[in-house]
Amino acid sequence: MASYVDGARVPGGVLTAVLQLPSEMPNVTPSPYRSLESLSSILRLIPPETFAGHAEEVGFSLLTSEVVAAKGGKQFFVQSLHA
Repeated sequence: MASYVDGARVPGGVLTAVLQLPSEMPNVTPSPYRSLESLSSILRLIPPETFAGHAEEVGFSLLTSEVVAAKGGKQFFVQSLHA
């Protein structure tokens, strides 16, 4: 993952990541868009501290972070990192 994050690094830039947090709900919420169902077999939830750790390894530093709740009840961790 660190190489993927490193590829997004531009000096002075900001990377914002939105990470879905674990919940009792399915990782991919049923929707009328059936093509989204195919994501359920490959979607991996990444803990925010794991993502931030990889980002820091390649030169990012944490700017802000917050938990945001979607209307459907899922929670997402939003973090912005500075290159």
